Amino acid sequence: MNLRHVPNALSVFRLLLAIPMIWLVTSEAAVVWVAALCFLAYLTDIADGFIARRYAGTSDSGKIIDPLADKVFVIGFAAALLITGAIPVWFAVLVAARDIIIFSGGVYLKKRTGVLVQSNMAGKLAVSFIGLALIAFYAHGEIPAEVVTGMAAAAVVGIAVSLGVYAHRFFTLIHSS
Repeated sequence: MNLRHVPNALSVFRLLLAIPMIWLVTSEAAVVWVAALCFLAYLTDIADGFIARRYAGTSDSGKIIDPLADKVFVIGFAAALLITGAIPVWFAVLVAARDIIIFSGGVYLKKRTGVLVQSNMAGKLAVSFIGLALIAFYAHGEIPAEVVTGMAAAAVVGIAVSLGVYAHRFFTLIHSS
């Protein structure tokens, strides 16, 4: 069975999931639906990585589409929450800035060194913490404020660590070229 295109298709599907996510959040749908859509996006991310590594092989297009899908989904979710007033501006800016910095650095590295870098574990964990914090912000009336604060703090730490890891890799690759 040829599974070569499945990972990219799953990434494109995840990218398109940003549309119903934005609609759900701005229409103030039940938290369970927002969480379910996040979980579906998470499953597609796991599945496309597993299939690519195990059966299809990684591709340059997959190295671009996969993280781009993550970034569009997360930034779309954060923007929708910002529109509804569910998250503070600083958190939305921090989430968007992280993704823009990482994406821009990756584009620069590709042009400068020819290296197309992949997502790493620190980045995947940061996105997980960010997603959980965004769900917590959305569910703000249904869960204790301390939980929302804790999830936001975990996301901020994840953002800082992932930016540090990406910056280290960026400068290592720049200096080695």
